[in-house]
Amino acid sequence: MRKLIFTAIAVCLFGATKAQFSKNVGATVFIAKEDGGQSTTAWGVTFFPRYSFGALSVGAPISLGISGSTNSRVGASEGSSLTLHLPLVVDYNFGLGADPEDEGTNFGFYAGAGYGLFSTSYVGVFSSGTLKANGPMARAGIRALIKEKVITLGATYIMGGAPEKATVIGIGATIQL
Repeated sequence: MRKLIFTAIAVCLFGATKAQFSKNVGATVFIAKEDGGQSTTAWGVTFFPRYSFGALSVGAPISLGISGSTNSRVGASEGSSLTLHLPLVVDYNFGLGADPEDEGTNFGFYAGAGYGLFSTSYVGVFSSGTLKANGPMARAGIRALIKEKVITLGATYIMGGAPEKATVIGIGATIQL
């Protein structure tokens, strides 16, 4: 897996003549579950800088989230969480987003892989703790040109390694700035 990522990065950096920088912002919801343990849902704001080299791109869709909930029957807070997602990804793009000079395409999709660091700390009435997932990740999504803005919908899966062995699924939407 690491050899594939490093090979893709080398091809992106040295095998292409055109490079384009872009950035997206949006929102992501994460569902994280420890192996045989606690699960949590967290919302986050996403900032996604990326460099595209032809159909390949390298980026870091960083997400930060804060959430909380209250119970109106007892008038108390039921819980809150702080979430951070720091990935590095390499994507292969098809259609919209694959070639910076191709203006005739209104739809595209991507598939990629990378490495993700995910952590969410939560405090609740009945439990508290930190859930972490650090490991290889896979991602895929679609892009569409809507009212002259590029909108992206995508999903991420992180398979956390030892010792936590947590898994994370992320679903998000971004708009290109």
